[in-house]
Amino acid sequence: MAKETKKNPFEDQEESNWHPAEIRRRDIQKLLENTKKLAETYGSFLEIKRKGWEKMLKSKQRDIEKRLKEQNG
Repeated sequence: MAKETKKNPFEDQEESNWHPAEIRRRDIQKLLENTKKLAETYGSFLEIKRKGWEKMLKSKQRDIEKRLKEQNG
């Protein structure tokens, strides 16, 4: 039995002459604006997290000082 192979239907076609669309300036500007917004949002998120950590660390420091005073007291 001879094994039949299917012929590629695109084999006889010539290469297409299309080129990818050029990136227009407004596309780049929109990408940069979105990136800037994301960076600002992330920056404000980190600022909130930093303040929260500072408050937590100050609270822990006060608790430690309070315990030391009670022990030495």
